[in-house]
Amino acid sequence: RRHVSKVYSCVWPPDAPAMPYWNGLLALLVCLSGVAVPLQLAFEHAFTSAWEMPSYVMDACFLIDIFVQFRTGFMHEGHLVMDPSNIA
Repeated sequence: RRHVSKVYSCVWPPDAPAMPYWNGLLALLVCLSGVAVPLQLAFEHAFTSAWEMPSYVMDACFLIDIFVQFRTGFMHEGHLVMDPSNIA
């Protein structure tokens, strides 16, 4: 059972409906980066501007995830922590 003492704006519960989709997207991007970065380093001449935009999009998603993780509550000893100061 969850115990929440106060409701904070812009703090998402860890079981929010969109979280599995967001985490799945990030897992896919991590796997894609794990393949793409070594290929980019090995074949610099082949990876020109065609790969530049997808790379920036992936970087933006990872930066957005930092914000999302600092605004997502978590469970601690059976209590749902939703206070932004405790999350950080």
